[in-house]
Amino acid sequence: MSMDKINEARAKITKESTDIGGPLANFIEEHVNRFCTNEAVASKVMAKPLKALIKEIENEARKNKTGNVGMVSDADVIEMTEQFYDLKGAPKKAAPGVIDVLDLI
Repeated sequence: MSMDKINEARAKITKESTDIGGPLANFIEEHVNRFCTNEAVASKVMAKPLKALIKEIENEARKNKTGNVGMVSDADVIEMTEQFYDLKGAPKKAAPGVIDVLDLI
């Protein structure tokens, strides 16, 4: 397993989240980073821009608009994120005795 590729994908999604800003981007970044523990997932993260996913979520919120408020539930955002990046199964957990620094942030 190439940690360089995994670290590159994590850095990419973090930078995109920071550039976009806001709680939605941060929520997605944290969720994706839980899955980004192998090269296969890292490749999927590298292949697609977070901005495109945010646009899909915004469009979905507009479809569900009530009055002046558009909304998408957290569960729907998670589902859309997992479909967008083709994430399968439960997020990976760190091995016992190993601290994932992302959990400390």
